[in-house]
Amino acid sequence: MADEGTLKTFQVQVTCTLCMGYFDAPKVLDCGHTFCHNCISKYWTEFLSTSNCPECKETVQSGNLLPNRGLESLVELVKRLEADLVSEKERVCEEHWRPLTSFCKGDRTPLCTLCVESGEHQNHDMVPLEQAVEELKEYFLACINTVRSRTESVLFHKMDLESEGEVLLKSAQIAKEQMVAKFHDLHKFLLLREHFLTSKIESTEQEIIRTRDKHMEDIFRQISFHQKVVHDLQEKRYQPPTELVQDIGSMIGRYEHTNVAPCPEPFSSKERWQLWDLLDVNTFLDCAIKQFKTILENQLSLQEAKVTLDPQTAHPQLLLSENFRSVRLRDDPQEMPQRPARFDASLSVLGREGFGTGRNYWDVVVGSEGNWAVGVARKSVKKKDQLAKQQSGARIYALGKLDGHVHFFCPPGDSYVNYSGALGRVRISLNCLGRNVAFFDGDTGGLIHQAVIPAACKGILFPFFQVSKKAVLTLVP
Repeated sequence: MADEGTLKTFQVQVTCTLCMGYFDAPKVLDCGHTFCHNCISKYWTEFLSTSNCPECKETVQSGNLLPNRGLESLVELVKRLEADLVSEKERVCEEHWRPLTSFCKGDRTPLCTLCVESGEHQNHDMVPLEQAVEELKEYFLACINTVRSRTESVLFHKMDLESEGEVLLKSAQIAKEQMVAKFHDLHKFLLLREHFLTSKIESTEQEIIRTRDKHMEDIFRQISFHQKVVHDLQEKRYQPPTELVQDIGSMIGRYEHTNVAPCPEPFSSKERWQLWDLLDVNTFLDCAIKQFKTILENQLSLQEAKVTLDPQTAHPQLLLSENFRSVRLRDDPQEMPQRPARFDASLSVLGREGFGTGRNYWDVVVGSEGNWAVGVARKSVKKKDQLAKQQSGARIYALGKLDGHVHFFCPPGDSYVNYSGALGRVRISLNCLGRNVAFFDGDTGGLIHQAVIPAACKGILFPFFQVSKKAVLTLVP
């Protein structure tokens, strides 16, 4: 008979890691791991969209499940050994080999009469075995109901996970399709521009060839005439005197026509400028391609910005931390020197770092108290006016909490944002090239609001912060 230690070792080996029970119709995967047939089938069909191994995550062929006969036999052996051991235990007390008569609730163990008399359990709550059995049955029934309730909660969580996963995957698919379409449009545009420019080059080539051939034809005619005159003069030299002087005027006239006139420039300035224009386009394309590659390789990726607060812009009633990463109202307002860059009418401060290119983000812990606003603003924002009196040209884009509600501020107006979540952290994502700013729940990743920055709002944008009452804003990490 196997002892309990050996039995426990076998029990671990025959336990399915999905259901934590003994293997039932065990199936071995391509990767070598084994699971219950029902467990792995349900895992793939109801919980995953791909056939990955739950242990090693390797992708396997769901149709290549083979029965593990040896492990199935081992399961049956362990069940028999377990049954024999339980049968022995349930008959008598292990220590005294006497019939079991009582049950200790404190130690959760059955007792014989000698166990009860030993005094080891005298301060414990003990009941007759029959009563304990009935109470345990009731307890098990309550446990079953509790586990079923917990299972329902897990299933609801599964439904939420599936729904949210579907939304995210759909968004990812849309983003992928849009990106493919944009690169297709870019490719198409580049092909059209390539065709346009190469056509111009080919047209210029044809014009150069026509001009060259025309001048070549003139040169050919001139050389041929010269050669003919030379030939005729050679013949004239060897003619008899009476023949040599015949028609001498015509011959000399032909010779005089062989004078080479100054050759004009064969190619016009227009043709030369056309060619220079095309050569210069290549230089321009080199720079444009380099800039475009820089944008795609460097500015395309979202960068975490290291933002600090600019004390030169801080309202006199604001207290900035020593590392310039946190701001709140002062307990004792102080007189501060007047500066054009300082906010005087609004409890606000700008960040030191400005952004004009690329995609950048920063996180702000906003807390649960007071009113606050975070976002971006032009440095030219009027710091001597209240936010509500700012003109639209000021271009402040900020999300904030006002009297318990989330608002989007774009002076001179603001709008209510329908967001019910409790905000602890806000992520500001600024896309300078795409001209938009987005605000996210920094803890859940949910989009709160997104705003387009008009093309008219040019120049560098700076992080913007505003606090009132008990609000504290802290840049993280």
